[in-house]
Amino acid sequence: MKNKFCCNIISIAAIIFSGTAASAGQTGYMAGTGISAIEPWETLISLHLGGYGAPREGRFTLQWKSLGEIPGSVCMAGLDDRLYILSGNDLMWCNPGAMPKSWNHSGKPEGMEAIAGSGGKLYSLGTTGEIYESPGKGRIRWKKLGDADQSAKFIAADRGVIYITDGSGTLWHSSLSSRPLVWQKSRMAGDIISFSSGNGKLYCLTSAGEIYRKDTESSDHRWLKMAYRNNATIRQDIRLIAFMQDRIY
Repeated sequence: MKNKFCCNIISIAAIIFSGTAASAGQTGYMAGTGISAIEPWETLISLHLGGYGAPREGRFTLQWKSLGEIPGSVCMAGLDDRLYILSGNDLMWCNPGAMPKSWNHSGKPEGMEAIAGSGGKLYSLGTTGEIYESPGKGRIRWKKLGDADQSAKFIAADRGVIYITDGSGTLWHSSLSSRPLVWQKSRMAGDIISFSSGNGKLYCLTSAGEIYRKDTESSDHRWLKMAYRNNATIRQDIRLIAFMQDRIY
């Protein structure tokens, strides 16, 4: 792949040079050199490698690295350097970069179905559509912000906006500064089992093991595939995802 890229650059340079040399009245030339890495930067999270070879559907640069085990959980969210989970009636967190990893209790969020983290705060979705907010560190103190559609099952938050979805193709969003919350409806991928956001992007995981992303600022409703279980580069059966510090957990 790198050799092919370099050959293309050389060909282009030769064409430009030939065209310049043939220009009438040319009295001088300018030359220079430059170096630029062709490796994808971390904020891309995953890059499609079309035409790379088997599997037929294409490969992606995203690969999973094991960091240990977590208690049984139904939801996961990232906030600053902490990874939060809902495990039974417990809200727990750990620092993925700390060694050894230990899970700490942060309270008992009764009647909560999903959590999200953004801007130093935790957000949660109640089983009947209530939206709550709490400081992310210190003692958890939930405050109700408003209500959402009762069909909502997943929640995410990013850059002052809260997102919820029913997991079946419908997405709602509202500014966190609105009182009451004012929801706008749009479409998204279906058959969702996990939902997250960060750095201006939404991420969702389907029951088939496919991960999609979408720019939050884009009016385009399309979701781009960024990884899937192809049993070649990705063999893990991923069930939950959370975005944190330019990584997906």
